Amino acid sequence: MSTTSQSTAQHPAPKAGAMRLTESFFAVFAGPIMWFLQLTVGFALVTEPCFNAGEPVAMPGLVDRTHAAALGLVVLAWAVSLVAAWVAWRAYQRTEDEGHGDHRHVMEVGTGRTRFLALWGVILGIGAAVATSFTAVALMVLPRCGG
Repeated sequence: MSTTSQSTAQHPAPKAGAMRLTESFFAVFAGPIMWFLQLTVGFALVTEPCFNAGEPVAMPGLVDRTHAAALGLVVLAWAVSLVAAWVAWRAYQRTEDEGHGDHRHVMEVGTGRTRFLALWGVILGIGAAVATSFTAVALMVLPRCGG
């Protein structure tokens, strides 16, 4: 690399310090992980009263402790997803002045990576909150144990 190219080269992520590694991991992964956990653990909680020693139960009680736990898990997942989206949004705003290269220089310079990560954190956090909201509606509307 010549001295001219070294002096004109920019840092690959000029605003990398604006978003800590733990903050970026939380912003990007917390919402989808919480959605996955509430979906899988919630399914186990909701279907558990439908079987007694391996035999299907005709109709369990409308609301029991497992149903309440599943709803609590949905609320927790929804809240964590929105917090992750908020953390990502704050990071997105902090990186507002991060350099924007055109499409021919993005691979060489790499500007905008921190902002890109923050944007995906916002998208994934809100998406996980919306998906969790659908699960909440299903828990409240659909019959237990397949009706």
